[in-house]
Amino acid sequence: SATGKERWQVSFHRATHFWNDSEDPWILLDALRFSPDGRYIIGRGHIGVLVLVTSPGFDEVLFDAASGKVMLPPASALPNFRDATYSLDGGYAIVRSVDQHAVLVRTTDWHPLGALQPFDKANPPWLVTTNARHVLTALDTTLNIHDPHTLAVRHVLKSAPNTRVTTWVSSPDGNSVLLGHLDGKIERVDCASGRVEMVAPSPI
Repeated sequence: SATGKERWQVSFHRATHFWNDSEDPWILLDALRFSPDGRYIIGRGHIGVLVLVTSPGFDEVLFDAASGKVMLPPASALPNFRDATYSLDGGYAIVRSVDQHAVLVRTTDWHPLGALQPFDKANPPWLVTTNARHVLTALDTTLNIHDPHTLAVRHVLKSAPNTRVTTWVSSPDGNSVLLGHLDGKIERVDCASGRVEMVAPSPI
């Protein structure tokens, strides 16, 4: 707060458990970000293994910024909840189950906006653009743009092994994403058309 006084403390024990599925997992957060309206805080779970993945992509925790409450889907909505990926504004999430099914939900009431769909057992990172206009997954050198409600693949983008996507971010309007590549290249992708535009053409 403006006075520097502590507003709340909260435990997020067992709030997510993708990378640590032990009986008593410790959850570490690598980063925190506020939603643009300041309503939510989104924490990114620590990846406890040495892998090169697109980040952020999974194992996120959603907090109510005013109360500190950990926002989790009720068991009635997703009884086998494993982890989630939240949109930039915190209003939507792709939630995943332990049996590797996923669905887009609205976080205000955890209402599903589609049916549970199976996903690749390789566990790709996910991105939900602002207002859940689009959903993306990235695995190795392949980036998929999905219909947010059915999770059907609309567009497939391929990269060379030395130019794979290592970071991504949604535009404020949710219609496009910026991709950061392993070689330093930055691209803008129009999610509706799949069209790719070079932003930083000089690899490092």
